[in-house]
Amino acid sequence: MTAAGAPLKPAGIGRDRSAERRRRAMKRGKYFKLRLALAVVVSLIMFFPLYWMLITAFSPQSDMYAPGIHLWPQHFTWTNFSTPLNALPVGRWFRNSLTITLGVVAITVT
Repeated sequence: MTAAGAPLKPAGIGRDRSAERRRRAMKRGKYFKLRLALAVVVSLIMFFPLYWMLITAFSPQSDMYAPGIHLWPQHFTWTNFSTPLNALPVGRWFRNSLTITLGVVAITVT
């Protein structure tokens, strides 16, 4: 209650919402939509190589060497990952890296 006896209204109730939206739009700036569109375009350009790398990694060789540009593989495959993991001593490399890392951390902490 106020001093005059009128009940208090919660913030935002009874206000003109369109005026509040106009005020927020003015705060964003004159070229907000243009900057947003530019940010979306730049983001797509920046992330396209990562997308292409992932799509290529899961595509079989026959799809990679097929003529034309395919933005989505026709067949997904795991052989691009399983073949190198089975042919190379990746487990030993990981164990060596882990041993060196734990040794360096132990020396640094003590």
